[in-house]
Amino acid sequence: MIDLSESYYCARWVVELEYKLWEQLETRDKERQSRASLDDQQLHALTRLAKECKKWVIFDEQDEHTFVSIEQWQSSFARWKSNS
Repeated sequence: MIDLSESYYCARWVVELEYKLWEQLETRDKERQSRASLDDQQLHALTRLAKECKKWVIFDEQDEHTFVSIEQWQSSFARWKSNS
């Protein structure tokens, strides 16, 4: 995810990266709205890793890059989406 952030945003971890990437995973068949429009290979790799690990990486101010369960992540993403 850091590599993707650096490639598309020229930043080690752009604010809300984890949300922007997940949103692309959910909307891959719809028009891509993010500046970081990932290609199909990148989307497939992120999907595969999330399924295999059953986790997603978030940026936590205290712990920095942190793995959370998919269930915890989906709740966090839903809250973010409703506030967007």
